[in-house]
Amino acid sequence: MDAADGTSIVLGSTTVGLLIKEFFAWRRSRSQKTEITPNPLNVKKEDKYVTRGEFNKAMERNEADHKRMTDEAAADHERMERENSSAHENIFNRLTRNDRDMGEIKGLLTGVANDLQLIKGKLFKTR
Repeated sequence: MDAADGTSIVLGSTTVGLLIKEFFAWRRSRSQKTEITPNPLNVKKEDKYVTRGEFNKAMERNEADHKRMTDEAAADHERMERENSSAHENIFNRLTRNDRDMGEIKGLLTGVANDLQLIKGKLFKTR
């Protein structure tokens, strides 16, 4: 018997031993029930399930509620736009009136300043 035969026998028996060990581990795992804790999905089983008709009715109610809410929101938005538009128009009208009044006041003040200069000139005899 030479060294290569001894090595082959050792490797062969080791391989067979590992295969037998894996077979028994596989067999043991197949016979045991695996339980995952805690339950990651935690689904509660119900005795009664929803039928397609009930589901469709619920979907129709949901769509009606959604339409009602969006219609109310759109109406509120339009109302606020009208109020804002009216408020902006009032503000701009007031600003225009204030600008006009300030222009008149500035014109009057310029006239008063010119008259004052004329009066000073007459009083102090300057040119």
